[in-house]
Amino acid sequence: MRYYPRSRSGTRPSRAIPASDPSMLFSRRVPPEQWTEHLRLTALANLAHELRTPIQVLLGYLDTLKDQMPQLPTGSTRVLERMNANACELARVVENIMEFAQEEGRKEVNGDEEVSTLELLDEVMPLIESANQDKKLDLRFDLDDAPAVIHARHRQLRLILANLAVNAVRFTSAGSVTIAIRRAGRPGRPQVSFEVVDTGPGISAELREQIFKPFAQLALRSNRQYSGLGLGLTVVKRCVAALKGRLEIQSTPGHGARFIVRFPVNPHGAGSLPLKGN
Repeated sequence: MRYYPRSRSGTRPSRAIPASDPSMLFSRRVPPEQWTEHLRLTALANLAHELRTPIQVLLGYLDTLKDQMPQLPTGSTRVLERMNANACELARVVENIMEFAQEEGRKEVNGDEEVSTLELLDEVMPLIESANQDKKLDLRFDLDDAPAVIHARHRQLRLILANLAVNAVRFTSAGSVTIAIRRAGRPGRPQVSFEVVDTGPGISAELREQIFKPFAQLALRSNRQYSGLGLGLTVVKRCVAALKGRLEIQSTPGHGARFIVRFPVNPHGAGSLPLKGN
C-alpha cells in the first residue's frame, strides 16, 4: 500500500507533547540508598515538564506561520522550515526525557487503546521529515500487510516508531529508510511488528548492548558526530518491555541495520484486521 503523509496534504496531525506529572516520582517511598538516583530522575522530569509548555507554544506559532508560507519570500520559507525542524526535534527529546525520568516511578494506568495505523504514522511523520530535511533520503513505507488498527498502548507505539525512524535517518548519510508495519504471530495469538531498515553504517556486535544504555551516545566516541542525548533507544527498549514485546537487531557493519519490534495485541481487538486502501 502506498502511504501519503497527511502533513503533505494539508491536514496536520497533532504535535502535542503528552502531559506528564513530575510529582509522580514523589508518590512512592524511596529507600535511602536510592535517594541520589531518585533526585536525579526527579530533576530530569521537572526540567522536561518546564520545557514542554514553551515548546508547545512555539510549535503552535510555527503551524500558524506555515499557513502563510505561500506568501513568504523563499529565504523566509527556508528559515521557517529550519525552525520547524529544530522545534520538532526538541519536542521529541523532551518527550524522551519525560518517559525516561518517570518510567521507574510510574504505574501504567492506561489500558490498551485502538490506535489507527495511518494516524500513528501521521503523528510521527513531522519528526521523520524534520530529521530528513537536509539529507533527502528515500523514505519508504511497507504497509501491504499492516493492520488497520493496533490494539495496544498509544504512547508506547508512538515512542517506539518515532525513535527508531528518527535514529535510522540520523545515522544514514545516503540511501533509504524503510518503515514496515505488519501483522504477525499465529492464530489465537496475534502480534504486530514494526521494522525500520536503513542503509547506514551498520552496528557491530559489541555495540548492540551499549546503544540501549541511557546517554550511551554521549559516551561512545564513534557517535559524537551525531546529535542527540542517546535516550531514544533506551526509551524504545522500555516501551517494548511495557508492551510485553521483543526487540531484535539485524546488522552487518557497512551494510545498514534492521530493527524489528514484535508485540502481542488483543486477539479480540482490531489489531489482526488488514489495512484497506491504496
